[in-house]
Amino acid sequence: VVEKSGVTAGGAKHIEHMYGCYIELKEQFKNTMIRPNVGEMTENGAVRLEYVKGVTLEKLLDDCLASSNLEQFEKYLDSFCTQIRSVAMCDFKPDDIYESVFGENAMKCSDIDMIFENIVISNDKWNLLDYEWTFHMSIPVDFVIFRAAHYYATPDREKYLQDNS
Repeated sequence: VVEKSGVTAGGAKHIEHMYGCYIELKEQFKNTMIRPNVGEMTENGAVRLEYVKGVTLEKLLDDCLASSNLEQFEKYLDSFCTQIRSVAMCDFKPDDIYESVFGENAMKCSDIDMIFENIVISNDKWNLLDYEWTFHMSIPVDFVIFRAAHYYATPDREKYLQDNS
């Protein structure tokens, strides 16, 4: 297990928020292959999280790029996008400019840090780690997907694509 606790009052509030995010994300993703890393509150106000063994989605994507397996790379990205979009709600009504950038679907509870290195795959489950950056407001699904792709696209990864073109 991994245990996180707050040293200050603000830290304790952050831990409570994190546990609340676990509860809400667990419900939101219940019918998908994504699940938040299992957490529980301790008597002393810490959150105890399971230690998940597996391989990150980021590592799987890197391996695909390194081996020029673009077909599998696209399958992983498609699975990620499909899972995230499957929980999107359609009652989010932004204006036309907003829609041209982010699309028209949003999630009710949004973890904007659903980047590939925070998803550990084990036994066909995608374990979502580090969900402290979860907001209880509508955030466009495509922004979450864009952010994951943005943080994945580093200069080091570009060499895989350049070397194999």
